[in-house]
Formats: sequence, C-alpha cells, structure tokens
Amino acid sequence: MRGICLRKTRSDVTDTITTVTVRSMQRVVGLLVLALVLFWIISSPETAAATVTAILAILVGFAAAIVDFFQALV
Repeated sequence: MRGICLRKTRSDVTDTITTVTVRSMQRVVGLLVLALVLFWIISSPETAAATVTAILAILVGFAAAIVDFFQALV
C-alpha cells in the first residue's frame, strides 16, 4: 500500500493558485456587474422598470406555452 504524500508538488500549488485567482476574478466581475446594474437602476429607473416588465412578460408567455403544451397532451 502506498503512503499518503503530504508534500505539495509544483502542479498542486499552481492549481491552488489558479483556483484562488479564478474565484477572485469571478467575485470581482460579479461585483462589477452588480454595481453597473445598480447604477443603471438609479440613473434611469423608468427604463429599468420597463425592461423588467418586458422580461417578466416574456417569462409569463413561456410559462403559458408550457401549460398549453401539457394540457394538449392530456
């Protein structure tokens, strides 16, 4: 049976650094997107509300189409 190696190899360290870097970048990008969305909502609330209303109308249309599909099956 082989023993467990507790030493980290160079590739293990590189993988760990890459993972931490990717997570940090994801966090930064997420915060930037959130900041831009908040800026957009604050700077033009009427446009933001109209966009959200349009998106919700599209989702309602999709849901209605799915319900109609399943009702047609029965």
